[in-house]
Amino acid sequence: ASVRVEALDRLAQLDQMPAPALDIAARLLDDGDDGVIRAAVRLLARSPRDCPEAVPRLLALARRPPLEDSCSPDHALQMALSRTAGSSVDLLVAALRGPDPRVREIVLVALTGIGDRAGAAVPEAVRLLRGGRMESHGAELLLSRHRERARTALEPLTKDGDPDVRRTALEILGGTGNAAIVAGLDDSDEGVRQSAIHHFGRRVAAGDRSAVDGLLKGLQ
Repeated sequence: ASVRVEALDRLAQLDQMPAPALDIAARLLDDGDDGVIRAAVRLLARSPRDCPEAVPRLLALARRPPLEDSCSPDHALQMALSRTAGSSVDLLVAALRGPDPRVREIVLVALTGIGDRAGAAVPEAVRLLRGGRMESHGAELLLSRHRERARTALEPLTKDGDPDVRRTALEILGGTGNAAIVAGLDDSDEGVRQSAIHHFGRRVAAGDRSAVDGLLKGLQ
C-alpha cells in the first residue's frame, strides 16, 4: 500500500499528469487501504480534466464516515469532485436530493468550481437554502455564482417566513433584485434591513450614485 501511496502522490505533483493516472486513481478509490484511497482523492483533486469514472466513487466516499487521519477530508472530496465532475453534473444534482446533509454540502461546494454547467443545480440549491446551516452556506456560495439564473426563484424567498432565508436571498440577489432589496429596507427583521442597507452602501462605495436613495430610505 505504501508504494501505491508514494506513486500517487508523486504523480499528483507533476505539472503534466499522464492520462492513465486519472483512470488508475479512480479505480483505487475502491482500494481496501484508507491511505491509498486518500492519496487517490488527492491526485484527483489536481485533475486537469473530467474523469466520469471517478464521480460515482467519490460520491460513495462522501456517504461514508470521513477517513481516519485525513486532514480536511471533505475539502479534498469537494476539490476532487469539482475537478472531475464537469461532464457529470446530473449525478451531483441527484446527490443534492439525497438524505445526507454532509453529502449535500460537499456537492454544493464542489459545484461552485465547475462553471456554467453547474447552473443546472440552481433549483435544488434554492430549495436547500431552507436546510441546515451547513448546506445553506453551500447553497449560498453556489447561487452567488449563478444569481442571474437564480433570480426568479430567489425573489419569492425575500418574503419567506424565516428571516435568515430572507436575509440570505437578499444578499445573493445583490444588483439583480433591486426592487426586492428596496423592500428589504422595510422588513420587520433588523438583520434583513441591515443586509439591504449594506447592499446600497457597497454600491455607493463603488461609485453608484443611484444607490444613495436606498441609503436615505434606510434613515426613515
